[in-house]
Amino acid sequence: MKVPLAASPAHLLVADQSLLDALVATVSSGSDLGRTLERALPPFLQGNHLSEQTTPLDDLVWMGAAFERLLGVTNDVGRTLSVQVAELFSGASEVATEWAHISRNGNPQPESGPWRQRWMREFYDRRSVVHSGEGATGTWDDTVHCVIAAEVFSLAVMMLLDVEGIRSLKREDRARIDAIDRRIEALAVVEAGVVGAWSQPLAEARERVRVADIAAALAATEI
Repeated sequence: MKVPLAASPAHLLVADQSLLDALVATVSSGSDLGRTLERALPPFLQGNHLSEQTTPLDDLVWMGAAFERLLGVTNDVGRTLSVQVAELFSGASEVATEWAHISRNGNPQPESGPWRQRWMREFYDRRSVVHSGEGATGTWDDTVHCVIAAEVFSLAVMMLLDVEGIRSLKREDRARIDAIDRRIEALAVVEAGVVGAWSQPLAEARERVRVADIAAALAATEI
């Protein structure tokens, strides 16, 4: 094994031990969620390791399979996944957008929703290029799609663990969830300074979550 050229040795991986423990325990439990994760995690890892022998578009195929398995989608996959991703993070800050989805017959269909829904719609269309051989790059290039997919999939797993009462979301997790739409929007319009476009919305979300936690704590003391 070797470190991909795209990975900087200056940034060391810091594992979230509580998340790792929760994943191991859930997969080992044989529960419905455990079986779902057992099927969804391998293609996610395959598409998220920045192999120098594959292209980002190849990685999108693996990522697409991971989302399909995680959310149990089998029919009208692109549209259904986009709706489910929008609903899964329904408590997060939303930024609305409008776009034209190109149908199979080539006609543009007007659609609207939060940026995460638009992204998933385009992500799955782009992923399908491998099979159809047709399709434009769209709003985000393939590498950016991979970055967003890794973040959204990871947070979706955390959300499902939280819903099942296995691992509660930490403040940082909630900030990342709250930042999803704004981060996706930022990468849709950025021409330079990608790192700043990705990190600034998260910094703002951290502050929103911090203020919300303080307000909740104060409200609790007044009861």
